[in-house]
Amino acid sequence: MKGLIIIDFSRTLYDKDAKSMHPGAVEFLEKYGKSYALALISRERESSARIALIKQLGIEHHFEIVIVRDRKGLDEFKEAMEKTGFGPEKSWSIGDKIKTEIAVGRQLGIKTIWFRHGKYANVLPEHEGEEPDYIVGSWKEVEDIIPI
Repeated sequence: MKGLIIIDFSRTLYDKDAKSMHPGAVEFLEKYGKSYALALISRERESSARIALIKQLGIEHHFEIVIVRDRKGLDEFKEAMEKTGFGPEKSWSIGDKIKTEIAVGRQLGIKTIWFRHGKYANVLPEHEGEEPDYIVGSWKEVEDIIPI
């Protein structure tokens, strides 16, 4: 395995408004899951409902680890790295929220990709610790950044 890719679920992989996966997301999982350990991190008060949705979508088998908690922060990202055996230098974080996926990734020294789309697209970084390494609007653009 080349490294770890930590992926946010809501609004990054899954479009809550359309109630479907974002275009290109499944193809990304299929392609990158062969070379990278994939970790899914999701914030949901009712974790069983989120896990049921992930299973219904048929994507759970792509992930080495799925973490669904009522909050998302440093502990969840550290857990993904510890359980997969990859440190920050070989890890990526992809998410739509500057305040969580990007800021936490930056704090841990992980390369970050801001999936700037939808509800949080206009919530901009407020300081250097929230600046993403890359900004994308599609899964195709992510493939242009992370080497396979």
